[in-house]
Amino acid sequence: MCAQADNQQPADSATEAALSWRGLRVAVTGGAGFIGAALVRELVRQGAEVVAVDVAPFDRLAHLDGHRRLRTLTADVRDRQAMADGIAGCALVLHLAGVVGVQRYLADPLRVIEVNLDGTRSVAEACRIHGCALVLASTSEVYGTLGVDLREGAAVQLGDLHGPRWSYALSKATAEQVTLAYARAGLAALVVRYFNVYGPDLDAPGEGRVLSQFLGQLAAGQPLRLVDGGHAVRSFCYIDDAVEATLRLAARLLTDQQCHSREVCGAIVNVGRREPVTMAELAECVLRLSGAPVGTAPISGEQHFGPGFEEIPRRVPVLAKLERLTGYVAPTPLEVGVGRVLAHWGMARSDGVAAPARAVVFVRPDVAPDPALLASVARILTSGRLTNCGPEVVSLEREIGQLTGTEAVVAASSGFAALALALHLTRPADARRDVVVLPAFTFAATRNSVLAAGLRPVYADIDPHDWTLDCGAVARVLAERSDVAALLPVTVFGVPPDLAALKRLARQHGCALVLDDAHGLGTVATGTDRDPAVCDARALSLHATKTVVAGEGGALLLRDPQLVDAARELANHGIRADGRIREMGWNFKLPELSATVARHSLRTLTDRVQRRRSVADRLMRALGRGAALQAQAMPAGLASNFQNFGALVRGAAPGARDAWVERFSAQGVEARRYFWPTLAPAVNGAVVHALPVTAHVGERILCLPLHDGLDDSAATALIATVQALCSEADPWNRAPASP
Repeated sequence: MCAQADNQQPADSATEAALSWRGLRVAVTGGAGFIGAALVRELVRQGAEVVAVDVAPFDRLAHLDGHRRLRTLTADVRDRQAMADGIAGCALVLHLAGVVGVQRYLADPLRVIEVNLDGTRSVAEACRIHGCALVLASTSEVYGTLGVDLREGAAVQLGDLHGPRWSYALSKATAEQVTLAYARAGLAALVVRYFNVYGPDLDAPGEGRVLSQFLGQLAAGQPLRLVDGGHAVRSFCYIDDAVEATLRLAARLLTDQQCHSREVCGAIVNVGRREPVTMAELAECVLRLSGAPVGTAPISGEQHFGPGFEEIPRRVPVLAKLERLTGYVAPTPLEVGVGRVLAHWGMARSDGVAAPARAVVFVRPDVAPDPALLASVARILTSGRLTNCGPEVVSLEREIGQLTGTEAVVAASSGFAALALALHLTRPADARRDVVVLPAFTFAATRNSVLAAGLRPVYADIDPHDWTLDCGAVARVLAERSDVAALLPVTVFGVPPDLAALKRLARQHGCALVLDDAHGLGTVATGTDRDPAVCDARALSLHATKTVVAGEGGALLLRDPQLVDAARELANHGIRADGRIREMGWNFKLPELSATVARHSLRTLTDRVQRRRSVADRLMRALGRGAALQAQAMPAGLASNFQNFGALVRGAAPGARDAWVERFSAQGVEARRYFWPTLAPAVNGAVVHALPVTAHVGERILCLPLHDGLDDSAATALIATVQALCSEADPWNRAPASP
C-alpha cells in the first residue's frame, strides 16, 4: 500500500479499490446496523475478510450467512475481553457501534453514554494491543446548535445540558477525544462525522429517523408531520456514497500507517453530501415521488419527540477535507436516493406519470455563514460602531480595490446609490449638458440613478447578440445632440459592452463614461475591449441576488482618486470633513453589518463563479445549436460571472415566451422574464429613439435559474429539464432569435 501512496492519487475505480482490500481482515463493530452492515457487504464484495460485531441480530446480512469471508460475533463492545479476542489479526477496525436516533437517546440517555464512551475505550484499547488501525464513526450531532455550514475545526456549541437531548452528542464528542488521544499515543486512528446517511433499509417505515418516519406516515395514509413547520435544514447522504467515502478514508489511514505518515492519522473528516434541504422540501420530495395525496401537517418538536427536544436550524457539511484527502464527492442526488428508498418499500408512484423535478427556484442567496462571520457580527454589535465608515467598510473597500485593481473605492448603500454618486461626480461643468445615454434593456435602478442625479435619460438600442449597449446606436444619438453629459452602458448578466469603443465616443464628444456594473463582480475582461478599467467610474451592486452579497449594498469605483473625498461627502448628507455642508448630499452609507457580510461573501467569489461557469457551460451544451432557446452570446476573451443565464425564445408567435415560462414551471423550474425594458419617455423629458432590438429582445427574453444556492441536485434537474423541453417538437414558429 505504500507504493500507492507514492503517486498521491486516490483510487479512481472500483477495481483498484477492490484490489486494495483483497485479503485484508477488517472488523466492523455495529455490523448489524444500517451503515455497519453496508460496510460489511461492500468489504466482503471487495475481497476482505470481515468480522461483524453486534449485540443485535444480523438481519441485514442474512444473505451472507455462511459466506467464507464473513464471521459474525455477537458481543457487546463494552466487553473488553470480547473486543480484544474478536479483532485479533485484523488490520483495521471500523467502529460504528452506538445507539442512534433522537427518540432513542431521549428515552435512554444512560445507555447511549455507556455504549459510546465505554465501548469506544474498549475498542481503542483492543486496537492498541493488536496494532490495528481504527476508524471511529461519529456524527454531525457533535456540532450542536451551530447554525452555519460546518467545518471540522468549528467550535462546538451545545444547548441546555440539563435535558437528555445532548447525551448522544456529548458522548460522541468524548468518544472522539478518546480516539484522538490514542492517535496521539501512536495508534493509527481517525474520526468520520456522518451527516444524515440514509438508504432503503435505514429503518422500518414509521421507526427511527425522519425519512423512515415519513414512510410510516405514508403507509398509514397520514399527512407527513413537519416538526416545527419543517424549516430545519439538513444535508442527506445516500448510503452507497457514505460507504465509498468511509472506505477511501480507511484506505488512506492504512497507507499512512504503513508509510509512517500522519496526514490522515488523528484527523476528523466530515462525510456527507452538500445538498441543503429543508424538512418541508424533503417531505415535498417524498410526496411527489410517491404520488401520495396525504399532504403535510405541522407538529411541535416537544409533541413529536417529547420533553427535552431542541431543534437545530441548519446542519450542512463543508466537505473540502474529504475531497482533498480522497478525491471523492458523493454523487447521488436526493431525488435519486429517495426514489430508491420508496421503490424498496413499494411506495414509489406506479402510474407512469413523470413527476416534476424538485423545484428549482430562480434565485436563492447562499451566504454560507461560518463561525468567523458570526463572530464578526457579534463584535460589531458589541462595539457600538454600526455605521459611518467603520473598520469593516474600510476593509471591504480595500478588498474590492485589490480584486478589481482599482485604487479609489467608496462603499455605498446600494448599486443605485453608487450610480447616482458616479453620475453626479463625473458630469461636466457645463450645466447645459444634462443628458445621459443609456439602454432601456436594464433594471429600473439604472434610469432612476439618472433622475436622482438631476439628469435626463435618452435611450439607445442594444446589440442583438449580447444585448449590451450598441456603439453604433450611441454614435447616432451623439451625432444628433450636444447636451450629453455621460454614456451609461450596462453589464448585462455578466457581459460588459464594448467599452473601448464607447470610451472613444465619450472622448470625441467630451462626456463621461460611467458603467452600471451591477452584474460585473467576478467577470474577467482584462486585456479585452470590454475591460471596465477604461471607464471614468463604475458602480457595483452587492444586493442579495448578486455574486457578492451584502444584503443591500454597492460600491463606487473611480479612475480619479481625487474624487474619493467628494464621493464620501455626498454619501454622508454632503457633510465635509471640516463640518461644513455641501450644496447637496444623500444618505448612501453602507452599514458595518452589511460590509462584514459582503467581505465574507467576497472571500469565496472565485470558487462560486467557477461553479456558475460550469453550470452555464452545461446549459449551453443542453441548448445546442439551433435549439428553441438561444443563449446570450459570449464575446471572445471574456470570462463571464454568469450573474444570470439569459436566452431568447425562437418564436415569432405572440405569447411564445410566456408559454415557455409555463412549460418550465410545469417541470418545477422557475424561469422569468428579466430584464423588463425600462421605457419612460414622459419622465423628465426622456427621449426614446427607435429601439427595434430592445423591443425584440424584451419580447423574447427568458432567464433560467443560475445562482449560488443552486446545488448539484437542482443543477442536474435544471439541465435535464432544458434538454427535455428543447428536444420536444416546438409548437411555435422558430423565427430567428435576433432581428
